[in-house]
Amino acid sequence: MALISQKFKNDTKTNSIDVEPVIVLADSTDDSYTVLDIYSNSTFNLKDQDSNTLKQTRPIINKISSVKNSIDYESKNIKVNTFRFSIHNYHDITKKLTSSNSYSLLSNNSLMGKNVILFYKTQTCENLFLLKDTTLFDTGSYENDPLCSIMFYGVINRVTQTDDTITIQAEDLSYEYIKDKEVPLNNVGGLPENIKMNMTDRDDTQPIPMVFGAVDHAPALSYKTNRSNNKNLTSLGFIHDANPIFGFNNLLKKGTNYFPFHLFVQDGDDYVVIPYNTDKDFFLARSFLFETIGYTDTHILPEIHEEAENSQSIYAIGYLPANNVVGDISGNNNLDVLYGQTSEANLVSNTESITQSYTQRNMWTKFDIEPSPIEPFIIPPQTFGTDTAGGTARWLLIGLTQDITICRTEGQYQIFTELIDGSPQMSGTTNNIPASLYIKPLNPEYIKELELQVHTNDLWRDYLLNDTTIYGITFPNLSFGELILPQNNSIITSAGVNIGEPQYIYNAGEVEHDNLKDYYENSSNVNKVLLFDFYKTTDINESIRYGHSFNNLSFQHIKEISNYANENFYASIRGRKDHASTENMDYLEDIQGALEIDPSIAITGSDGTLPDFELVVNEWDEYFHNMYCLFPSDESLISNQPDTFLWRLLFNSSSGYTNEARLDFGINPNYTAYYYLGLTYKQLTINDDTHIVQSPQIISTVLHGLMKKLYTNIIHYILLETDINSWVRQNVEIDYNYPEEVLNVMFENGNKVAYHLFYPYQRELTNPTYSDNDWLNAKPLMETALQEFHLHRRALLRRIFKYLYQNNLNQEDSVDNLITGYTYEWDSFGIGLDDLDKETYISNLKSYLDDTINTININIYNKQSTLNSDGTDIDTNSTDRAELYVWDDNPTFYNMTSPHMVQLYNYINYDSMLSECFSDLDVPYQTSGFVEKPVDIMINILRKELGFGLNKYAYDSQLIQDSREYYQGFKMGFCIDESTEAVDLIKNISKECKSYFNFTNEGRFGLVTIKDNYEYDDINHFIDKEDVIAYKITRTKREKLITSNKYFFGYDNGQDRYKYDTELLNVNDLYPEYNGFDYYNIVSENTYKEKELRYHTDLATARNFQYYDLGQNINQHLLIGMDLPLNYSIEVGDVIHIPLLNNNLAFGIDYSKLQYLNGQGLYPAWIVTGVELTTEKVKITAMQLHHIKQSYDDYPVFNLEGTPSVILGNTKEFNSTYVDGSGEPVRNWNYINSNVYEGLGFVVEDSGVEIPYGDITGDGNINVVDVLKCLNHILNVGINLTSEETNRADYNQNGQIDVVDVVNIVDVILASGE
Repeated sequence: MALISQKFKNDTKTNSIDVEPVIVLADSTDDSYTVLDIYSNSTFNLKDQDSNTLKQTRPIINKISSVKNSIDYESKNIKVNTFRFSIHNYHDITKKLTSSNSYSLLSNNSLMGKNVILFYKTQTCENLFLLKDTTLFDTGSYENDPLCSIMFYGVINRVTQTDDTITIQAEDLSYEYIKDKEVPLNNVGGLPENIKMNMTDRDDTQPIPMVFGAVDHAPALSYKTNRSNNKNLTSLGFIHDANPIFGFNNLLKKGTNYFPFHLFVQDGDDYVVIPYNTDKDFFLARSFLFETIGYTDTHILPEIHEEAENSQSIYAIGYLPANNVVGDISGNNNLDVLYGQTSEANLVSNTESITQSYTQRNMWTKFDIEPSPIEPFIIPPQTFGTDTAGGTARWLLIGLTQDITICRTEGQYQIFTELIDGSPQMSGTTNNIPASLYIKPLNPEYIKELELQVHTNDLWRDYLLNDTTIYGITFPNLSFGELILPQNNSIITSAGVNIGEPQYIYNAGEVEHDNLKDYYENSSNVNKVLLFDFYKTTDINESIRYGHSFNNLSFQHIKEISNYANENFYASIRGRKDHASTENMDYLEDIQGALEIDPSIAITGSDGTLPDFELVVNEWDEYFHNMYCLFPSDESLISNQPDTFLWRLLFNSSSGYTNEARLDFGINPNYTAYYYLGLTYKQLTINDDTHIVQSPQIISTVLHGLMKKLYTNIIHYILLETDINSWVRQNVEIDYNYPEEVLNVMFENGNKVAYHLFYPYQRELTNPTYSDNDWLNAKPLMETALQEFHLHRRALLRRIFKYLYQNNLNQEDSVDNLITGYTYEWDSFGIGLDDLDKETYISNLKSYLDDTINTININIYNKQSTLNSDGTDIDTNSTDRAELYVWDDNPTFYNMTSPHMVQLYNYINYDSMLSECFSDLDVPYQTSGFVEKPVDIMINILRKELGFGLNKYAYDSQLIQDSREYYQGFKMGFCIDESTEAVDLIKNISKECKSYFNFTNEGRFGLVTIKDNYEYDDINHFIDKEDVIAYKITRTKREKLITSNKYFFGYDNGQDRYKYDTELLNVNDLYPEYNGFDYYNIVSENTYKEKELRYHTDLATARNFQYYDLGQNINQHLLIGMDLPLNYSIEVGDVIHIPLLNNNLAFGIDYSKLQYLNGQGLYPAWIVTGVELTTEKVKITAMQLHHIKQSYDDYPVFNLEGTPSVILGNTKEFNSTYVDGSGEPVRNWNYINSNVYEGLGFVVEDSGVEIPYGDITGDGNINVVDVLKCLNHILNVGINLTSEETNRADYNQNGQIDVVDVVNIVDVILASGE
């Protein structure tokens, strides 16, 4: 882009143009350029933008090149902007310039890498603009200044010399960052040593993947960790990217279930899902198998690795489709006819409804990509009477492609009593007895033995379903599943049937490892499944009627993954998150500056003043007194909505009476389970607004968490050591029948005290529904006992706030001297407000709070609590109450069993605490930070992988923002896990979007984007025909034309294939009036295009690009080359309007106004694809813009100088040729109501092209081809119809395509004599 000043424009409007090149060599600083030397043709005394005198120019320029900037429209190759010039090798009469001691700059070493700026000077321009912020050029204080125009910024990359000249070449500032660079930048060699040494098959050159957008199966790098878990399995860590990610796609579907897990391993040409919960760290882009209870990440000894690998397995869940089917659905035979049907030779292909499904295509699908529906396989309803004494059965025997451990069948299963027009009915006949469908994994050897041993036909069902033994011969237990149509019901529908009773089936959480293992080890593999019903009147003397429907069947199975640490894992990911790549460039620096808060301000507030400490302490003290020392009010008891924490669920947030304690009331104020309805917790500090005391982590885990530990300990003390103890003993003994001697053992030894004793005590005491009047007597006793510890509560609060504020607060001797023996005081760590280090502040919080609650709770009640002298261990024989004596009760830190009363470690997050306390979380980000738009992806690659930085001067913020607004809803997605040339990657991404990667002449990155629609306001420059010095008009290549296309997307890195495809798109679907086949003399077979979209995973985006690519290439574009005066400040990407030059049409087109060519709108607008600057003129190249439709009724709008937009379409509602069976004309699919559009100010021109309903192909004719396409669609044979073809096939427009539409289309053909 050239920066043209107003003075320069004025000077170049005259007939006499005197333009001098001025070349500046400079060093770069943060905001400006420092001049090293200035070359020109003449000697000038110049100034900078602020009128400071610069050094005199050296008149030694020999020759300069033009300056070019362009985009490659056809191939999207990245073009480099270069500038070459030569200077005379002359110093004085005695020596060459290159030999001059006084001019060392010309040595190659010092010239290479220097900045070059090319200015054009005119007679009145004498100031050189040397600031990097080019938005200030000729504006504000520099407006109307005599600024020389800027034509090029670059960096010297080549110098050659002869005796007479020195030739210098400069490339634009930015290409240096991308040429000869490979991405991803980060590899295994750069990982921490404790990770690298625990990687299997470590390769230090292996790139760390980079993931953008949503990717289903992105390769992950795995390593072993010593993170502990409750499964006693080796934990694995997974590295998904070298930069923060947005999250994981936890909902991929196979069969009928969406699984909430993100890890997969390959299973042949498919994947199986790892159904275990994991820990996730989005900032580090890592996850950990399994959900861990320890947070150290040190190395594991190799010998431990080997032992673990040889002995451990995990279990995955996979799906297998039906492969082939044979059956007997006559209802005339018994099950004994199965014999002889179980060999592969006898299995024959049956229906696609059973064997074809998305499982067959190995697709783990997302919400937005569902496979096309398949017509179900129907076994019509049949009535079995009371004469079926021997039993009768209908059956399907399904063959699978491999042996699997089946645990569930999925798909759509229906049992029904009535079938009308091929559809099971929701109401109809009912039966007095239930009807069953059995799903039985089948062992062929068992069938053979059954045929030999069992000769009573009506016993076959019983033997099939209970197949462990037959006449003393033992077989593996394969279990079975059963779907039942209850009596008095006409239909039942199920999405799946369990085989046996597998307890692992996903419901609302993690699948249990032990359940998976037990089911797998107690089952056997099979490759056949029998679906059958069976009826005999000797069971119940009733007749029965029922049929079956099957659709999209698949078989869920468990797969053992042995030595899983050596497997390659894949993850379903939502890739990089980086606000610096997604936010508006103009405001990004302000946003980032506002994010970081000075640590001292985080504590003292923006005014630097500490609060009234007594008010803050009193506020929380009063709150906790009300919540822990008083029972709920009578009103709350009536409504079952407690208004205090002193309630049976103080220790229990789950249903029933399970003894699981949580801090949910201090984490989730909207918790709605059971007695927490309506109870909210305090989330704000009213008497201070500093970040420290408003942090959710501080409020929930420090204030609420420690107070719960304090009162849990206090209540335990009251129950065991005060007068209320005898009352509790009596009630517990009555309710639970505990003998006195058992209670005594509990009291004395304290073994499992919290689990077996304290919780029942507390439940009985604090359950207001308890009917015994003794409870009313115990309640005030408990409240009185609790209030005796009010000073301990206040002591805890004061200790907390002393550290948070790093201040001794106002002295309260009665509280501060209540307890002694603390290891740490608030100032023990030497933090201080003046030079506070936020990381030190947060990291020392654990030691201080552990010490605080330990000292206070020991003072209250010291039972099962003593920490060893080194403070790192707890007596492992008495660990049930140990968590009450530390703040962060992470079991790994203290070797205790898993905490069960408060479990603060589940909620404490030091990273979140750090960001909450020392960042302004209210900074108004305008985006989510999810990097998925093309422009954001390219910025992220430039910044994170190529070192381009975040300097605002490096980006053309207007071009970037324009692209972002246009790409709303456009979602790319891909993973790069192999080294790739950066230039190639950027170019290939560009090929799959609507933009061109570009650096402006001043070295700023921006995208040139071609939109679908343009309006008058999009024009940047109106060309005056009097200014056109010369021009030439050509057209794009005819061989690039496309009239239909189909694209493949969703690249799978692990399987090296594309999972999805867009539907076929034909030109007539969007442009019904298209007649380019005759205009260009082309045929559809030669203009069909298929393309693999490597960087797309989103269906809507892939289709959007498909429509765009078709619309861009159904017609040739006009191209123009044009010479203009220097006063035109035109840059690549600008949209220009060109008048009709010399009143000559270009290939029959008047490009000065909206025209139509082959049914497509041609805008009177051109996009500039190239600019070349010389000292005499501006040469531009441009391409005429076409209207790109995203739907067939999308029309161009372009009102130029009061001229209304023209819409070209069919204005006839009823077809001129075709009539239906009653002689009435058929309605036209492409009819547009001219009255509506003319009322909106449009001019409607009739195209003369009519496409009636029933014309599925869209060629204007209704014939047998359309009938066959409709039938094939109904029968699910052949290629699916496009959305527009589907609309035309729905002849009666009732929203569904069925045999009625076929009949109507045939009637039209017959009535019209076709």
